[in-house]
Amino acid sequence: MGVARIPLLSVPGSWQDSGVAHSLAGRAESRIQARLLSLLRDEGPLSRAELADRLSVSRTTVAAEVMRLAELGLAAEVGPAASRGGRRSTVVDLSADVRFVGISVGATSVSVAVTDGRLGVLTMHSEPCDVRTGPEKVLATSIAQARAVLREQGVDRPVGVGIGVPGPVDFHRGIPVSPPIMPGWDGYPVRDADSRELGCPALLDNDDTPDASSGEEGGTGNAAAGSNDEEGETVTIGFSAPAADHGWMAQITAAAEAEAEKYGDVELVGAEGTNDVNLQISQVETFINDKVDAIVLLPFDGAALTPIATRAMEAGIPVINVDREFNSPFAARATVLGDNYGMGVSAGTYICEQLDGQTDAVVAEIAGIDSLPLTQDRSQGFKDALSDCGLDVDNRVAAEFTVESGERAAANLLQAAPKIDAIWNHDDDQGVGVMAAIENSGRDEFFVVDGAGSRNVMEEIKSGDSLIEATVIYPSTQGADGIRLARLVAQEKALGDLVEVEVPREIKLFAPVVPAENVDQFLPTAFQS
Repeated sequence: MGVARIPLLSVPGSWQDSGVAHSLAGRAESRIQARLLSLLRDEGPLSRAELADRLSVSRTTVAAEVMRLAELGLAAEVGPAASRGGRRSTVVDLSADVRFVGISVGATSVSVAVTDGRLGVLTMHSEPCDVRTGPEKVLATSIAQARAVLREQGVDRPVGVGIGVPGPVDFHRGIPVSPPIMPGWDGYPVRDADSRELGCPALLDNDDTPDASSGEEGGTGNAAAGSNDEEGETVTIGFSAPAADHGWMAQITAAAEAEAEKYGDVELVGAEGTNDVNLQISQVETFINDKVDAIVLLPFDGAALTPIATRAMEAGIPVINVDREFNSPFAARATVLGDNYGMGVSAGTYICEQLDGQTDAVVAEIAGIDSLPLTQDRSQGFKDALSDCGLDVDNRVAAEFTVESGERAAANLLQAAPKIDAIWNHDDDQGVGVMAAIENSGRDEFFVVDGAGSRNVMEEIKSGDSLIEATVIYPSTQGADGIRLARLVAQEKALGDLVEVEVPREIKLFAPVVPAENVDQFLPTAFQS
């Protein structure tokens, strides 16, 4: 029998509303506890230090959560860990008393098993039962079996029960949905009925789905191809980003909102964009107080928002950090980044290819704000790529990511450099000013490579009538990617195309060059300058 999925990790708020709130006494009370239990189930005993590393939280937080789980009867400290130098940590394991019930309803029989905390079957009982006799009779049979095997094991009440039925189900509501071989079962509250009878949380699944411990496609511990887009437990995601005073930033927020709209199981709580650090901290505090399921945060200042993001993580709310990094690994569950150094490399490589063999070519650079690490990374990548083909940055000026500063910097550049073969401009928005200065100068002996990926620039590239030959993408999809990751983390899923069963800690997006040949591929996700 494939043991039906067991709700060791599930913490749906709907239990508070379904009349079985008492069952919470025997299960995880927060997502950080659920993640901790998942690690113990899947990896076996771990030290507090190892748990802190895996969960990206402090050891103090782990100690407090372990203490609470011990009080709930779900985990226990089992002895000292091997020395790693200094004071020894303590090993934590699932409580030896944790028991689950798995109920498998087939077309002609019902099987019931009791398992330990790692879903190892301790005892199992089966008997004939025709599913066509209806839910009342079949469930009465399964409950009687469950009580019998629990008595046999000396268990008063299990931690949870998983029920598998031979037909499609609505996982969130816990009901069968138009099952073809199950007359009378459509819409029947199977999950709530079993939860009420056995006095513990329950989870309804399709019995064709392999069990959670099998490692086969479809289990809760695996992200089978296609499974991630299936609607699951509704999650509330808080989103905060700086003010949309730049085309790229406006698209970040718009794309995040559009992505959330694609999912029926995502409720997005968006805070108003702000460049006020204190206001953004207050927004995250509100998310924490409202107990959202996840937070997607593009901080105006990564360092300043690190403490409040860390508080959210320690409250069991996973934080997805977008674009501007926090300065602590404990502040985020996952980080989505653009590749600033890679932008420079891509721009430099393209210019090398276009100037192939012209070792005396003059290359100019119009950077962004020089004091920002992102500008420094872009310039370093550009310099490194040019040096690989024997070229240098012959003339360099810096703007401030605005139209006005771009026009001013480009005018200064054109006045200082009587001959130029290629220009890389770091940013499409400031590029509007750059192109205005070039037009005013009347010069056209060079080509331009822009940066960021705005729709305006891509349309110019596509027309073939502009000095701009290409742009380098700095993805404005990062907010949307953050929403997707937050949903996966909150629903305890992984990236479907990876073997790894957890969402990666860091995702750095590629910085491709977009010339006329592939511009149509990138136009749909371009932003408006």
